[in-house]
Amino acid sequence: DAVLRQRARGLANQGRLARTKAHVLRLQAGEAVAVASGDLSRATRLEKGRALLKRQAEGDRRGFRSSEAEIKKDVSEEGLLRSKAAKVLGRVKALRRHASAYGKPA
Repeated sequence: DAVLRQRARGLANQGRLARTKAHVLRLQAGEAVAVASGDLSRATRLEKGRALLKRQAEGDRRGFRSSEAEIKKDVSEEGLLRSKAAKVLGRVKALRRHASAYGKPA
């Protein structure tokens, strides 16, 4: 009888120990899930931020390309206007020379 009681106590203690270990494991699992959930939400935030930065960079590149095209257009227009102005000045100088040949300053 005493042996059976001793064995029953041992089994009861093992059962309590197993329940305690199971409880600790559930707590650890809960903590791990909370950490994983936090990591996942942080990763999602980082991914959204990266996507936003990527869209901004693409917009900046497009804006840069259009600005670059606008600058090139302005530079070529400036060159065209300068060459037209040089031609007009050349004609003015020629007319002045012509006028001075007749003795009339222009």
